[in-house]
Amino acid sequence: MVAKTMETLAGTVPLNVSTIAVSHVTKLPYIGEPKDDIIRSHEIFYKAVPEPTPVPDVVPLCGEVLACAGALILLLDIPALKQCGFFNRNRPTDHSMERQLYVMVIMQMNICKFKNEPALNKCFQIS
Repeated sequence: MVAKTMETLAGTVPLNVSTIAVSHVTKLPYIGEPKDDIIRSHEIFYKAVPEPTPVPDVVPLCGEVLACAGALILLLDIPALKQCGFFNRNRPTDHSMERQLYVMVIMQMNICKFKNEPALNKCFQIS
């Protein structure tokens, strides 16, 4: 918040800033109230100099070349992957295999419950 305020007041001009801290002791441990008022203050002065933000004049040529090369490679890879069948999904036409697998898993889980084995890894033969 202070930096924003300083930037709006003077964005390019150095500012002289001070901060003051004041303390007033009203009670001391194990003693109680002090006889005399103890008031201390300390002030710090500093100069805030804004740093100029660097603005690049142009985008480097190598960045543009690399971006264009990457886009070209991506555009050439997509048709090649499609030609090879990378995006084709192999869905089973016969759902009986899925049903058999589901029934086998349910039966195996029931066997695990019957044996009272807490970990499914011991029941299922994972290879």
